[in-house]
Amino acid sequence: METCVICDYEGKVLRRLSSMADAQAQLYATKSKALAKIALDAARDMDPSDQFRNIRIKTKTKELIITYDRDFIVVVVQQWTPFEQIS
Repeated sequence: METCVICDYEGKVLRRLSSMADAQAQLYATKSKALAKIALDAARDMDPSDQFRNIRIKTKTKELIITYDRDFIVVVVQQWTPFEQIS
């Protein structure tokens, strides 16, 4: 299952999939805004001429892809199942 949230730089949800609850969309927007700010600062500290664009975070059950653009932040959340090796 994939979900998607588009928010502005204040963390306000602009668009979300209809299957996602408002509270969950707001949580993703708020947390993604904070992560994007940290990543932007870190990228700038390492190389001032470079620009931050994407963050990819993988947990045990989800993968988050956060894209930081000039006007908004896009968050895509994907469910994933680890590959089980066959013995």
